[in-house]
Amino acid sequence: MTYLLAFITAMVISMALIPLMVRIAPKVGMVDRPDPRKVHAKPIPRAGGVGIVLGALVPIFLWLPMDTLINAYLFGAIVLLVFGVWDDICELGHYTKFIGQFLAVVAVVYHGDLYVTHLPFMGFDTIPASFGMPFTVFAMIGVINALNHSDGLDGLAGGMSLLSLASMSYLAFISDGFTVVFIACATLGGVFGFLRFNTHPARVFMGDGGSQFLGFTLAFLVVYLVEKVNPAFSPALPALLLGLPVIDILAVFVQRVYHGMNWFRASKNHIHHRLLQLGFDHYEAVVIGYSIQAVFVISALFLSYESDALILAIYLAVATMVFVFLVSAESKGWRAHASRKITGLVKVVRAVKAHKLFTLAPISVITVAISAFFVLVGLASTQVPHDLAVISAILAPLLVLLLLLSSRSNSIVVRAVYYVTAA
Repeated sequence: MTYLLAFITAMVISMALIPLMVRIAPKVGMVDRPDPRKVHAKPIPRAGGVGIVLGALVPIFLWLPMDTLINAYLFGAIVLLVFGVWDDICELGHYTKFIGQFLAVVAVVYHGDLYVTHLPFMGFDTIPASFGMPFTVFAMIGVINALNHSDGLDGLAGGMSLLSLASMSYLAFISDGFTVVFIACATLGGVFGFLRFNTHPARVFMGDGGSQFLGFTLAFLVVYLVEKVNPAFSPALPALLLGLPVIDILAVFVQRVYHGMNWFRASKNHIHHRLLQLGFDHYEAVVIGYSIQAVFVISALFLSYESDALILAIYLAVATMVFVFLVSAESKGWRAHASRKITGLVKVVRAVKAHKLFTLAPISVITVAISAFFVLVGLASTQVPHDLAVISAILAPLLVLLLLLSSRSNSIVVRAVYYVTAA
């Protein structure tokens, strides 16, 4: 069973479940209502996490060989889904959520026997289990909350998770880490299906049910990757693979402690909030977040065997540049798009943006480029995986049949086939 089937199965399940959950959510109270801390102006269902989690877990249940560690991971994922959905309905307190996170992580660390044995700057020396296990529990819970708190803009947490999952799956693939690649592909499929409904303006949020699962899965996979799949990887590599959410939550935590705020109460001092306050629009803030995360994960791919000092230096250098920009811009009162001075260049730019070709030309180029890419890759491929051949043999006649029988070429079923084929 290859990885593509896990990805497609998870994506289809996620895409099928989320519209159903959107209808159910208002009836059971799974709705995120606007408040001063949030950026949306109307109630949005926070039920997308159910699609992400079940989409990812079904192929894992069906096709991944079970052992003690995988059983512990599945137990933890289900616990977090239950607590997450409970929180999305009832707004649980911080300590109740910590109980669910603790149960999930302890199962993996103590029952599944997965924990950190090497730390940066310690060479080949291993740390004792009496320290490594509690440290791993603390770190994994930290990652869960980091991803949870990064879910503040449409598509942000999902997109950053995609970048981390893709980089982990690649590093595991070249190291013959079947389990990591399979779980990553299944989770990628669940997130892809969710992003179909979560791009700005979002029709659904993932809620705690989704964000806690993604944080848990990222933490699980990164420890599995560097401890079991390829211990030759630098023990500092998880910093780059996890990237922006971790440095963001650490910075927010330091600010809360410094200003005497409640350590666990949500606030609007995350990086994405600060970008919005500087005048960047929603899309720009998300793209900036993606770009920073991409720098981290691409660095991880090229530096996986480099020294701990170099990896952490790059991680801290990028993080420092981000916060220097934010602090400098805030202190100077700088705002994006704030210039009111009308110059000749500004007039030209505005005239170009107002012309319909500014919209039509890029769309046309992208349409032709992507179509050509699909055709060229298809013609250039010398080997086609069996499941790709089977799925293609189903999708192609299905699409032709739908287009022949339906007068609407943009019906939801046709668009679903397009989306699955493109992915």
